Order: sequence, then structure tokens, then C-alpha cells
Amino acid sequence: MSVSHDDGKSWKSVEVRGGRISVKSPPKGGGIALSAEVTDKQGNTSTLTIHNAWYGK
Repeated sequence: MSVSHDDGKSWKSVEVRGGRISVKSPPKGGGIALSAEVTDKQGNTSTLTIHNAWYGK
């Protein structure tokens, strides 16, 4: 799992624990992007990226 505070220009890995992640909220007016790669039992992979998953208040 990765997180970006600059709309995907740079990414930082975050650890998934118990199905959850902990990330720093973006500054007011800023957005956060999330990206995850998953692999099934047959070895098939898929990547999901959500830009502007939420905005800072």
C-alpha cells in the first residue's frame, strides 16, 4: 500500500496492519492519493489507485 500527498508525483509505502493503514491527513485544501497492489491465490495481480481520496479540512 502506498500514499501520496502530491497527486501521485511521489509515493510512500505504508504498512497494512489488521486490514488498516495510518496516514497523516493532508493540509487544508490538499488531497491524498492511495494505491494498492493485490495478488490472488493464482498469482494474478491488480493495482488500484484512488486520486484525491479525501481532502484536508
